[in-house]
Amino acid sequence: MPARAIEAYTSGLAGRRPTDARPGLPLTVCSHLISYRPYMKLFDFSLPALRALMSGALALAVSSTAFAHAHLASSVPAANAEVAAPTDVTIHFTEPLEPAFSRITLSDASGKPAAAAASAVDAGDARVMHLPLPQLSTGRYAVHWIAVATDGHRTQGDFAFNVK
Repeated sequence: MPARAIEAYTSGLAGRRPTDARPGLPLTVCSHLISYRPYMKLFDFSLPALRALMSGALALAVSSTAFAHAHLASSVPAANAEVAAPTDVTIHFTEPLEPAFSRITLSDASGKPAAAAASAVDAGDARVMHLPLPQLSTGRYAVHWIAVATDGHRTQGDFAFNVK
C-alpha cells in the first residue's frame, strides 16, 4: 500500500480529494482536520463494561484508606515548642499501632539518650504512644519515633523541642 493511501486512511481522507467540500462545513484549508472518524476510537466500551470499570475504580478508591500508614497527627510537646520540663512525650498517630514494634526515644543536644524508660502504646487508644520522662534540664531535646501500624507498614520521624 503506498504511503499516500495509508496517510489518507488514517487522516479520514480515504476516497476524497482535498478540494471536496463536506456537508455542513465550509471549504477551508483545515476542514479535513476536524472530521469525525468512528474507526479511530481509542476505547469502545459497552455500557455494562463501563459500569463494571467504574465500580472497580470506586471500590479501589474506597479500600485504599484501609491500607494507610500511621503518620504523626500531633504531639505533646509540639515540634519546636519551648516548654517547661514535661513529664512525658505523647504522640497521636493517624492509625492504630502495633505495640511490639513501635517506640519513642529521646536524646539531648549532644545525642545521648535522655530517657531510660521504654515507651508504650496507650492501652485505651492504640493510636497514642507515651514516653515517660525523667526531670529534664534546660536545653534542646530530639524525639525520634518509629510507628508500625497494625497493617504492618512502618513510618518514622523526628522532631525537637526546647526546655526552658
